[in-house]
Amino acid sequence: MRIFEAPGQPRAVQVESRRCTLLGAGVVALVLQQIADVTVGLVLRGISLPEQFGRFATSEGAIYAGLLILFAIMPVLANRPSQS
Repeated sequence: MRIFEAPGQPRAVQVESRRCTLLGAGVVALVLQQIADVTVGLVLRGISLPEQFGRFATSEGAIYAGLLILFAIMPVLANRPSQS
């Protein structure tokens, strides 16, 4: 599983494992993911941009927004110092 590789990734790509750096990486990943998501919605599914943002007003959209926040902070969570 890739989760076992996550703590070693910052060292593998020579990124400092400071919280600020890791959070920045998560935010950049989230922005790129959302660009892809909006593009697929517009091009393949024919959903307008206001309709896509309107989905966040539903309960399912709130859950999705929470998962997107978790996605953005996952690099910080996956690279916490061990509690030994």
